[in-house]
Amino acid sequence: MKLVPVAPGKCCSRADYDWIEGLLPAASHRAATLSRPPGGGQGKALAIELEPGVKLLLLPDSRVAPNPIGQVVNMVLRTRPGAIVLIVVSDVLACLVYVGRVKVVYINIKEDTATPFTKGLAPGPLWDHVKMHEALILVNKGNMVNALRNALKHHKLDVAHDLVSRSGSLEESQEALVLVAEDGHAEMAKGLLHASKHPARANANGCKALWIAASFGNVEVVRTLLGAPQHAALADCQDGEALLLAAGDGHVDVVRMLLDVPLHAAHADCQDGEALLLAAEGGHIDVVRMLLDVPQYAAHADCQDGEALVQAAEGGHLDVVRMLLDVPQHAAHADCQDGEAHLLAAQGGHSDVVRMLLDAPQHTARADCQDGAALLVAAQEGHSDVVDTLLYAPYHAAHADCQEGRALLVAAQGGHIDVVHMLLDAPQHVAHADCLDGRALMVSARGGHIDVVRMLLDAPHHAAHADCQDGEALLQAAHDGHLDVVRTLLDAPQHAAHADCRNGMALLQAAQDGHIDVVRMLLDVPQHAARADCQDGEALLLAAQGGHSDVVRMLLNAPQHTAHADCQDGAALLVAAQEGHSDVVHTLLDAPQHTAHADCQDGRALLVAAQGGHIDVVCMLLDASQHAAHADCQNGEALLQAAQNGHIAVAHSLLDAPHHAAHADCQDGEALLLAAQDGHIDVVRMLLDAPQYAAHADCQDGEALVLAAGGGHLDVVRMLMDARQHAAHAYCQDGRALQVATLGGHLELVRMLQGYRDGELPA
Repeated sequence: MKLVPVAPGKCCSRADYDWIEGLLPAASHRAATLSRPPGGGQGKALAIELEPGVKLLLLPDSRVAPNPIGQVVNMVLRTRPGAIVLIVVSDVLACLVYVGRVKVVYINIKEDTATPFTKGLAPGPLWDHVKMHEALILVNKGNMVNALRNALKHHKLDVAHDLVSRSGSLEESQEALVLVAEDGHAEMAKGLLHASKHPARANANGCKALWIAASFGNVEVVRTLLGAPQHAALADCQDGEALLLAAGDGHVDVVRMLLDVPLHAAHADCQDGEALLLAAEGGHIDVVRMLLDVPQYAAHADCQDGEALVQAAEGGHLDVVRMLLDVPQHAAHADCQDGEAHLLAAQGGHSDVVRMLLDAPQHTARADCQDGAALLVAAQEGHSDVVDTLLYAPYHAAHADCQEGRALLVAAQGGHIDVVHMLLDAPQHVAHADCLDGRALMVSARGGHIDVVRMLLDAPHHAAHADCQDGEALLQAAHDGHLDVVRTLLDAPQHAAHADCRNGMALLQAAQDGHIDVVRMLLDVPQHAARADCQDGEALLLAAQGGHSDVVRMLLNAPQHTAHADCQDGAALLVAAQEGHSDVVHTLLDAPQHTAHADCQDGRALLVAAQGGHIDVVCMLLDASQHAAHADCQNGEALLQAAQNGHIAVAHSLLDAPHHAAHADCQDGEALLLAAQDGHIDVVRMLLDAPQYAAHADCQDGEALVLAAGGGHLDVVRMLMDARQHAAHAYCQDGRALQVATLGGHLELVRMLQGYRDGELPA
């Protein structure tokens, strides 16, 4: 590392340096710690020897105010008004110091810091009265290059010029040349190339500066680099890489210059014509023309098996496609790569390109190439004009039924009605609406494409069957609630779908997602109507689980084959209770016949409702007029679930039930243990204060106390130890409560337990 002054001849005296260093004790090349405010960490001050006996103190940046730098400056001003103020330098703002743009600069010395210019320039109260005589900066490659980069970024051209003129090494000059090449500053590039000291070399690093200038289209910089007096850049260096970059971005002037330079001109066909491919891909017609027409080493339009044509066709660049096909020598073949250009143009919907490829005078593309792949991709994207062109091609027209009719399938799936119509009305090789066993009908039904569904069912030949694959289309439409499609399939004049197909699976699909209109239609169809109780009431279960109360009521009130609310031993009630769907629970308990029993499956509905904290459902189950759930069912399991999850209202309802109330001490006080473990203080209080069968705070040898102590629940521990009866003991289980509290770091709890053990009663 080397420290130099900005302006030679204005260096501080040795006494100045010694005085600055003396503000804080520090030895040469050693760090001294500076105190910073709380939260600011530690800063480092580094004394670096400039020359024997001459040192400069560098301080790190700090965003905390007051900071070490501010402290030093204040010390300077108090002890020596008007003196030189210490400057800390970074990569980002070094350029400002170079040219003396500011009198005081506050910057970080870290090379990876990217502080914006504005932050470095903003003066604060601390700096307002400071006068700067001189600035010293840390000079290295990173400083100079990053300073130049920021000067160019913020359009500080005078700063950038000054930085370029001060280049301190060949490496810095090369880096600077790349930067100015990217930014397009030809004069700066010239200055670097003609510098008397450390002149940059245009051909260095494989002519990197030339590549950069060419890719950005900076034509004047390119001219400067190619015309450098010494070590000029070569247009054909790296096998013409600069030409490729310029061609790919359509910089026609740069391309011309690289091709026309007297010595080492770039070859238009370099890298097997890659420049032509890149220009064609971007649709740069002028560049393409130039590469094809250059007198020597011209690019071949058919290079790389016609890849330039493929790229141009994919992008829909009609003029480029025409030029590649019409070039007098080495013209591209329209059918190259087995018609790949034709395929990609069809996929992109470039109908003009498709027609041009089909009409090429030689090596014409075939519309049916790759077994009609172009027709498939055009149909999939809904490009009706391309589909029409392919089907009516004068030679080798595409077959609408190619690949077993998959073009019809993908068009139907996307709802492309015009394409479907074309495929069904093709002049020959017509697509069959029932191809692939009616899959086109299924995918269009799933998407709700009613017009496509009707067209497939009404096809004059090989019409699709509404009941194909045992009604799969109906199932798909019912699942997504496409009412019009369902109606169309059920009302088909021939091969109509059956509403009860697959044992009512369509009804199940509609009920699951709450499609009430579809459910009604399936139940009310005059023939082959779905049964509301099909599959032992599975539709009712699915509707109940989803909370679709209107569907539940419809199934329970169906005129025939009514669903039973108690089907599958009350499974519908169970899933509705679990999800907290109180409307559904009420409907099932009040069904006119086959009413669900609130106590079915030994009260499981009550258990799952209590677990979820669904108080409305819990009350409904306990208050049912018949077969009400017992609050103490399964030995109070519902109370345990409510206690564990802290559902105080549910616990209260279970303990206060008029009949078969839950016991707070059921299962040897397990509810108390679960509530204590998770710190549910209100539930613990309720269990301990129950008027009958109250839980014992010392049940299971004080396990509730141990669990509460392990979780750090101080209030619960205090409540258990202060219980009026059967209070927990601090020394239960050989003092395990104290052990787990200690392991958990719950110091206040530890002190309280120790106090109880010593016979004291902490406040």
